[in-house]
Amino acid sequence: MKFHPFYFCFFVIFIDRLSKFLILRLFPDIVSFNMGFMLGTGSYWSSFFNLFLVLCLILVFAYFFRNVSESFSYWFVIGGGVSNLIDRVFYGGKVVDFIPFFSFSVFNIADFFVALGIILMILEVSQLNNKPVGV
Repeated sequence: MKFHPFYFCFFVIFIDRLSKFLILRLFPDIVSFNMGFMLGTGSYWSSFFNLFLVLCLILVFAYFFRNVSESFSYWFVIGGGVSNLIDRVFYGGKVVDFIPFFSFSVFNIADFFVALGIILMILEVSQLNNKPVGV
């Protein structure tokens, strides 16, 4: 069986779900429930954001499922987004965060993979744009 980057989507979901399960059971005092976007931004428009997030994830997942990408970056973003969407479904529109980010925010493993995926996408696009014509 050929290994495909698509499996990283499930890896990200599994690691994030496991980390949240363990943190909620072992260290519930450090958990923060975030209604906003990454790093707690945008919590004031959470209902619109939740609907928008669901629609975006469905469209992105459908696109990449039909046009399977060999790039890890896309699957990191999709895996992190799906895992946070699972939180929003089971925790009333909120995401479980538990990793402090400096003194102003808290995030989770899914957020890390979304950010990593976006950084990798930017690097991939910049490499494509720097290739000489005809290569």
